[in-house]
Amino acid sequence: MRAGVGSPVLAGVYAVITLVTCGFIITSVQSNAVAGTLLGAIGDDGSAIEGFGGFSAAQLVIAALVFVFTAMVIFGGIRTVARVTEWMAPIMAGIYIIMVFIICLMHLGRFVEVLGLIISSAFAPQPLVGGLGGGILAAVVNGTKRGLFSNEAGQGTAPNAAATATVAHPVQQGLIQSLGVFIDTIVVCTATAFVILIAGPEVWGADGANPSTLTIMAVSHELGGWTILPIAVLIFVLAYSSIIAAYVYSDTNMSFLTGGKAWATWTVRVVSVVSATAGAVLSLDVVWNAVDIAMAVMTVTNLVALILLSKWGVGALRDWEAQRRAGVEELVFVGHDNPHLPADVPGDVWN
Repeated sequence: MRAGVGSPVLAGVYAVITLVTCGFIITSVQSNAVAGTLLGAIGDDGSAIEGFGGFSAAQLVIAALVFVFTAMVIFGGIRTVARVTEWMAPIMAGIYIIMVFIICLMHLGRFVEVLGLIISSAFAPQPLVGGLGGGILAAVVNGTKRGLFSNEAGQGTAPNAAATATVAHPVQQGLIQSLGVFIDTIVVCTATAFVILIAGPEVWGADGANPSTLTIMAVSHELGGWTILPIAVLIFVLAYSSIIAAYVYSDTNMSFLTGGKAWATWTVRVVSVVSATAGAVLSLDVVWNAVDIAMAVMTVTNLVALILLSKWGVGALRDWEAQRRAGVEELVFVGHDNPHLPADVPGDVWN
């Protein structure tokens, strides 16, 4: 935004928005997901401990665990963050997909019914006619909010991590990021939908069904109660890695704003740990409303920059495609005197 769009103001505004959203809000949402999952797995009688703000013993224990695990990694620095997250999340996501695949094979007939139900519900005349009264808009809004939270596409946070990759051509990393969107939403989220729908209304339609534990209940309904703890651990790892990633984004943008001052780094660390701990005991509605608003502001700001920078992205893609067509084995991006770009890339990174 500062170098490509030529707007230090827009860059500063976006950095502040990202700092607040990732440092305060996303960490809270993810720790809230951890707390809800673990409470559903271990059970909570809801009895409040006097003098502790009406929180139960289970809530306080989970908040303490979130504090300890988050503080250990965050205060260890970004290198520790990379070592922890680079192997945790992919393994857990792979295990989850395997479990879902097993459930679908066990209920192949039901899987076909669910697939038909999804398609028929999407294209049936009744939802379409009813949607003209506002249902379509509601579906688009909710789908956008949850999809954005799932894959961050267009939000601008993932590039904070992706930009640190060492590649010969930026399009290579861009394609990896696109694949990440596909895996997050089309693969993992669709798998979750299949499991919940296969489980049936006795799970997702039950009185008092809790969104934070719905996936655990659906999997345990199909594979048995023994899966409750493994799935709880799996969701904990995925949400925990997102807490760590949000901290990295916050630290990156604080460094941009302050020039990497030591006090700024420690401030981000303290705030991230505190907000993650607080999120473990906050109500579900509070954290989700906060993250929807914050991410909407962040995404709109980033999309403005993306539109202004689109000629650079298209130019880089054309350069990559031209080298592929020419049969170049070692693709290399040159940012100066490149006929596919609108101008020379600022700086000497791609010189």
